[in-house]
Amino acid sequence: MLRRSFTGGLLIDGGVLAAAPPGAIAAVVRCGADGLGGVDFPGYVDAFNRGDFARLGEYYADNVDFQGRGGRFHSREEVLDFYRSARPRLRETLTILDAVIGPQGIVVDMLTELQALEDWPDFPTGALRKGDTRRSENFIWYEVADGQFTRIRSAHYGADNPGIGPETTPRVAGCAEPVMTAAQFSSYIGAFNHDDYAHFGDYYDESVILVIAGRKELRGRQAIF
Repeated sequence: MLRRSFTGGLLIDGGVLAAAPPGAIAAVVRCGADGLGGVDFPGYVDAFNRGDFARLGEYYADNVDFQGRGGRFHSREEVLDFYRSARPRLRETLTILDAVIGPQGIVVDMLTELQALEDWPDFPTGALRKGDTRRSENFIWYEVADGQFTRIRSAHYGADNPGIGPETTPRVAGCAEPVMTAAQFSSYIGAFNHDDYAHFGDYYDESVILVIAGRKELRGRQAIF
């Protein structure tokens, strides 16, 4: 069997999962983050980085459900109110590193940089002092309907690291042929669930890197086994 290269706990090197009907695994497709269901995603990130709240609000559904490190919000106005209140105290800059895109959702590997403009002792993820810079990587899952985000979930996995910066090279690529079929991915999951090392190990590249919860890193197939 041709060995497929997994490069982490979620993303597949060279391929991404499209959305699928409940109970099914979609075919794998690769497509850059140029747009999704009528959403100009790079435009959304640009509006966020500029603090353009009028433009930003156009991307959220009225009843958007947002869950992230800053809290949980249940409407467009709650999300915008949080960002409006944070903006004078904190500059947050997003950089897209990679994207998994389907017709009803997008998962992004996002670099986040926080720059404290004033002291914020009760900041949700830990006290900040004026002048502090905090950088981290996060997976963010956006669900889309009628050209707007209906649900957003964020999972922090990369430890805050001053050495990670916006100069990091984005990995988003243009559309290309699938590198893994739905059946192949389903076979990998089935083998993993049954502890079939001989089978699921064939999907790991020799130099695969597995990062677990941003705290433990395993390098190579043998280390994972």
